[in-house]
Amino acid sequence: MTIDTLSKIVQISFYIVVGTTVVLTYISAKKGLLNTVNTEYQKKVINRLEEISRMLGSEFDSQSANYWPNVNPIKEIVSNANSTFSNNKDYIKEIGEYPFGRIITTEEKRIMDILDEIESDPFIPNNIRQLTKSLLSKRIEAIFEIYQKWSDIYIEKLQRGDRPFSTDGDDHTYDQFHNKIVDIKRERGCGISQIEKDMHEIRISIQQHFESFNPLK
Repeated sequence: MTIDTLSKIVQISFYIVVGTTVVLTYISAKKGLLNTVNTEYQKKVINRLEEISRMLGSEFDSQSANYWPNVNPIKEIVSNANSTFSNNKDYIKEIGEYPFGRIITTEEKRIMDILDEIESDPFIPNNIRQLTKSLLSKRIEAIFEIYQKWSDIYIEKLQRGDRPFSTDGDDHTYDQFHNKIVDIKRERGCGISQIEKDMHEIRISIQQHFESFNPLK
C-alpha cells in the first residue's frame, strides 16, 4: 500500500467520522429542541386547564363573585323588564307591543364567554374541549329557552296591566314565579346539583389528563 493510498484512506475515514458526528449532533439538537418545545407546550396546557377548572368551579366557591347564591338571573330579567316597561310605558301602549326583547343574564353571558374562549384554544386537549362544550352548550340552550319563554309571559302580564313584581323579597307572587322557573330548570338538567355534577365531570377529566403523564403509573 502506497503512502498516497494510505493518505486517501485516512482522509475518507476522517470525513466519515466528521459526517457521522455532524449528523448525530443534528439529531441530538433536534430532539433537544423538540423536547424543549413540548415541555413549554405542556406547561401552557397545565396552566390553561387550571384556569378552566377554577373558572368552572367558581360557581361553587363562596369567595367568588360567580358563587351561585349571589347570581339571580330571574331577578335580573324581572327587574330589567320592570325598568324598561316603566320608562317606555306610553310608547309601548302607542305601538301595542313590547319591542325591547329581554336582557341577557349574567349567567348566560358567562357561559357564552367560556364557550367562546375554549372553541379554538390550542392549549385545551380536544377530549376536554368537547366534553366542556357539550355540557355547557346543553345548559345554555336550555336556560335560553326557559328565560325567553318566561320573560315573554311576564311581559304579557305587564302589557295587560298586571302589577309589576317586586324583587325585594316581599312579593309572594314573584317568589312563585321564581320558584316555577327554578323547577323547570331542574327538569331540564340545569338545577344547581346537576350543574355541580357536570362541573365535577369536567374536572375529573382534567385530572385524568394530568395523570396520563405520571411516569410512575
